[in-house]
Amino acid sequence: MLKQKKYFFRVVTLLALLLAVGLTGAQAQGEAAWTILFYSTADTSDIEDGMMLDINEVEYIGSTAQVNFVAQVDRTDADSSWTDARRFLLTQDGDWQMVNSEVLAALGEVNQGEVEALVDFARWGITEFPAQHYALIISDHGGGWTGIGWDMTDNDDQLTMLELDDALTQITGELGRKLDFIGFDACLMAQYEVLKLLSPYADYAIVAEETEPAYGWAYDISLATFVQNPGMGVVELGKQIVDDYVYSYAQGEWSDAGYTGYDLNLIDLAQIPAADAALNAFARAVQANSRSVMSAIGDARNNAQFFGGSTPDEADLQSSIDLIHFLTLLMDFS
Repeated sequence: MLKQKKYFFRVVTLLALLLAVGLTGAQAQGEAAWTILFYSTADTSDIEDGMMLDINEVEYIGSTAQVNFVAQVDRTDADSSWTDARRFLLTQDGDWQMVNSEVLAALGEVNQGEVEALVDFARWGITEFPAQHYALIISDHGGGWTGIGWDMTDNDDQLTMLELDDALTQITGELGRKLDFIGFDACLMAQYEVLKLLSPYADYAIVAEETEPAYGWAYDISLATFVQNPGMGVVELGKQIVDDYVYSYAQGEWSDAGYTGYDLNLIDLAQIPAADAALNAFARAVQANSRSVMSAIGDARNNAQFFGGSTPDEADLQSSIDLIHFLTLLMDFS
């Protein structure tokens, strides 16, 4: 899949970007404003092209003195110029087909579904590229509470939620604080169970409730704005990412591809404990009145908006329904 020349938000010229980068090769910087860690399990043949397009979008913008775009990318052995896992500081490059940034580490074959693979990458990125703010973006297939990332060349191993919990415990423990945000450029990850797991480890999450189109986030649009305004706070940056993602499929370059039903959400994880307390209170009320509300619960569950399939049986594989819609229906039915 070749990248078509993009025509939205190209107000930043190549010369201006080169001047902004101010880098002489991929050298570790002094403390920047942001370091964003991209953990890309492109070892998944059916969406590898789309994921490599995303990496090229980040590289098109490129790191600057104030913003580090650090990536670990694992690839398949099919139709690629390299097939192992490699680490990069993504520096500005106008080639949409190849990743031309300097390879800072060639790791050989890595199982990116293992805890230590993620921890080692994050530890390296944080150490080599210190910053005031840190974000982690994990890209691949997503399965909500079942996990994220299927490493095809390692028996489709994935990061389960328990493994992700272990990895984030280690990462934030060594960092000594929460990440500013965790993003999943993946399907079906805006589940309550996932957000509850993330809440001790990040201030915000950027996640999709529905399946994502194969082209993922609109990095070339969002990051072009970001590198010109590296003082953006996490809320402003998160809203930029969400708005540009929706724009790209509704009105932008992918609007003629026919994608529908997409979403992306910025979640304030500080609100999760209060939501958890409310759901626990709801569960206790249901237990105390189970006979009178059981039928209404079934009706609400069967009629609630669901994600990840076109039939209720498909939705049951993930048990992925919209919580607000379910509770609204339950109030109506009971």
